[in-house]
Amino acid sequence: MSNEMAAPLIVDEEDTNDAVHMTTSSTVAILGSGDFSRSLAMRLVACGFGVVVGSRCVKRISPGLFVDAVELNSQEAAVAKSKRLVFMALFPEYYPSLLGLRSALAGKILVDVSNAVAMNNKRPSNAEQLAEMFPDSVVVKCFNTISAWTLQTGAHDGSRQVLLCSDSAEAKHEVAQLARRMGFYPVDVGSLCFAQELERKPLHLFPSWRGPVLATFLLFLFFYCYGFIRDILLPYLAHGQNSFYRLVFDLVNESLPCVALVSLSLVYLPGLLAAWLQLWRGTKYQRFPCWLDTWLLQRKQLGLLSFLCAALHGVYCLCFQLRTVTQRRLVNTAYSQVNSGVEMPWDEQKVWRTDLYLSSGVLGLGILSLLAITSLPSVGNILTWREFTFIQSGLGYAALTLSLMHTLVIGWNFAFSSKAYEFYMPPSYMLAVALPCAVLVCRCILLLPCFSASIFSYTGTVAMSYEMDAPLPTEEKYTIDAAHMTTSSTVAILGSGDFSRSLAMRLVACGFGVVVGSRCVKRISPGLFVDAVELSSQEAAVAKANRLVFTAMFPEHYPSLLGLRSALAGKILVDVSNAVAMKSKRRSNAEQLAEMFPDSVVVKGFNTISAWALQTGAHDGSRQVLLCSDSAGAKHEVAQLARRMGFYPVDVGSLCFAQDLERKPLHLFPSWRGPVLATFLLFLFFYCYGFIRDILLPYLVHGKNSFYRLVLSLVNESLPCVALVSLSLVYLPGLFAAWLQLWRGTKYQRFPCWLDTWMLGRKQLGLLSFLCAALHGVYCLCFPLRTITQRRLVNTAYSQVNSGVEMPWDEERVWRTELYVSSGVLGLGILSLMSVTSFPSVGNILTWREFTFIQSGLGYAALTLSVMHTLVIGWNFAFSSKTYEFYMPPSYMLAVALPCAVLEAFQKAAEEVKNLKSKPTDTEMLEIYSLFKQATVGDVNT
Repeated sequence: MSNEMAAPLIVDEEDTNDAVHMTTSSTVAILGSGDFSRSLAMRLVACGFGVVVGSRCVKRISPGLFVDAVELNSQEAAVAKSKRLVFMALFPEYYPSLLGLRSALAGKILVDVSNAVAMNNKRPSNAEQLAEMFPDSVVVKCFNTISAWTLQTGAHDGSRQVLLCSDSAEAKHEVAQLARRMGFYPVDVGSLCFAQELERKPLHLFPSWRGPVLATFLLFLFFYCYGFIRDILLPYLAHGQNSFYRLVFDLVNESLPCVALVSLSLVYLPGLLAAWLQLWRGTKYQRFPCWLDTWLLQRKQLGLLSFLCAALHGVYCLCFQLRTVTQRRLVNTAYSQVNSGVEMPWDEQKVWRTDLYLSSGVLGLGILSLLAITSLPSVGNILTWREFTFIQSGLGYAALTLSLMHTLVIGWNFAFSSKAYEFYMPPSYMLAVALPCAVLVCRCILLLPCFSASIFSYTGTVAMSYEMDAPLPTEEKYTIDAAHMTTSSTVAILGSGDFSRSLAMRLVACGFGVVVGSRCVKRISPGLFVDAVELSSQEAAVAKANRLVFTAMFPEHYPSLLGLRSALAGKILVDVSNAVAMKSKRRSNAEQLAEMFPDSVVVKGFNTISAWALQTGAHDGSRQVLLCSDSAGAKHEVAQLARRMGFYPVDVGSLCFAQDLERKPLHLFPSWRGPVLATFLLFLFFYCYGFIRDILLPYLVHGKNSFYRLVLSLVNESLPCVALVSLSLVYLPGLFAAWLQLWRGTKYQRFPCWLDTWMLGRKQLGLLSFLCAALHGVYCLCFPLRTITQRRLVNTAYSQVNSGVEMPWDEERVWRTELYVSSGVLGLGILSLMSVTSFPSVGNILTWREFTFIQSGLGYAALTLSVMHTLVIGWNFAFSSKTYEFYMPPSYMLAVALPCAVLEAFQKAAEEVKNLKSKPTDTEMLEIYSLFKQATVGDVNT
């Protein structure tokens, strides 16, 4: 059966509605009374359907097991009362018991929800056996990938995607409509021959993760064993040095970054190999080897596993100071210094190296975290392909470079020391950096004009619906015979590029007949398209198309189709091209196409969907298909096709909006530019201010050299200042809006444009504030690992011993430090909660009141804690005469000015609005009070 829960199902009181209140115009029968049947009945009742459950023995069903609105009856009566749909919620071995109902089930739609028992079962699928038993009924395979728990909780937990297949397009459409009413997203995967694959799907256990997990495990095993032999076993055998205690912690921590570095290199290596292969072949119209196809499909998993290893390495490093061996080593160092009678010497090179090592590691891990977050479906779906590629490819190479720098900075001297090769085995990190260096060198070579121009001429990414950063693979599972396809709806595609290939593959998988028309069919290498796709001339492709024709070619080639004007008359032309430049003064490509073919209907669509998202079945990349056309009927037809392909069509209007749609893929974070620029300028200001005040002026006046602070200390002092000011800027425009309404005495006037833009950028400012605060927290945790921190601690102990006194107990300083740390952790925790609720998948399940409470109420709490965090530790220093030696206040004193003003303004605005409440004669001012709290988070009627 469809996956049952481990725990018993719950029954919500809100669903036990009286049957009288239900919409019984659509009565659905469910044969079977198990957990899945009960959850399905509950969900159908909640969606307004009449439900009749048929059981072989009704008396065995205990009272209250089903909701009150569900009618319990015999199987015969249940089938007789159903209008059209009958769910077969029973085990496949009981299907023969229904043969007596063959005449009663004739003409009905049987929805089979069963699953396979074993992966390698050679029998026909359960759905195909059911169709053979009941030839007068229509069988639809559906709902088997949805759990009973997901049905009962209303699609909030678990997958919301319902895969369905059948030989009847009408039956699939009817079941798809029911799934949408239940809150799910139906995806048509084709005819009933795909039922075997759907039934085996719930038995899969991370099939796309097996290769990457195995590769990561083998890499870890190699580096762990290599380190064990080199650093533990051989020293023990040669010198009797016992360091087996390192097996548990040190050796794991040394192996994890090596695995992370190699895994991250393996993410980008297949794209480089594919590019070199295209250069060597001189064409993109040839299929890649199967091993390269598989590798390309598993890059996301390799990247996430690389992030996991890097994050574990970071946590292990932060735990170093908790270890007994670390504390012992530090105490013994202080003891040695006292015995020798000298302080620990200052090592400028070591200090710089350690700070660079830590800073590059933190920044690299931060970028990897961003890559991991954008891999979440709810985040990736709101990005354009250009934005997604910029993060995953551009920032990915930056992360690889920083990770390589992180490794080489600390290990460069040791790599060329004779002691490192005592057993003729290089250190582990020297083996780990070989592949990343090769990847970066190859990438740099491909960026040279002679190579990049050639690749650009092959891929042509500027005008077609934007292609992948790496070439497309081809999945073997779609190479089915054309005889098995449902060809009642034949779609033509004019063009044979990457987008055409991916579109054809997706259409074939959804049960459409596909004909690809090319000007030169002989140029298409065998195997480039899946077997079910028919390759022919453009004239033949248009003639075989029932209604839809995709023009998957460059706009400059549209005039070559003028000879097909009569053949294309009455057809729907779906234009998937994009603009080349943002500020082009020409009309949109779709409008030009409509002018060339006045007897056809042009629909602009699928241009914002990447070739990769088409091929992977809408699992990666945006799933929204934006459509525009002057014909409502044509838009409806294309929208239905998009739904069957697993996408979400959105009608944006008439064809005059095509220009906006064609420019959309060229956008690169338009809503982030202002906030990112503001954050960067704030960081630059505080960094330069701190450099002048704390480093440059002391050096010029007193000759004090503290330039080593540039890498880590100064960055760590600037980040919290930027976070504090950015968080203040999130709430400041809401206060401006409230005061502006109070001053005007009305809410029925539009805000200035600058205030509108500011309010729209608050989410981005808040997330950037959290990023700076999180980086500040990580930098602070890294402080004990710094050479200068350890040196200061050892020298302090040395001074205490020489002076013969213990360090005195400072009650005030202890309290201040504890409050400083505690308020910072709580503030960062609340900021983390606010960031999590900014994810679309989280924010979509919150009511507006809940979202406002978190973003506004808890937001002000986070701002208050952040100000407290700053003032607690810096209050004494702020009023010390030494602080103003150069007549410049500390950075944090500048940073707290705006947050204090925001908090004070909030209190005054609240008091002012409360005073307005006591004037019942002014109705309009009372309405301002009701909107005041919403104004603080931006829900102001403009």
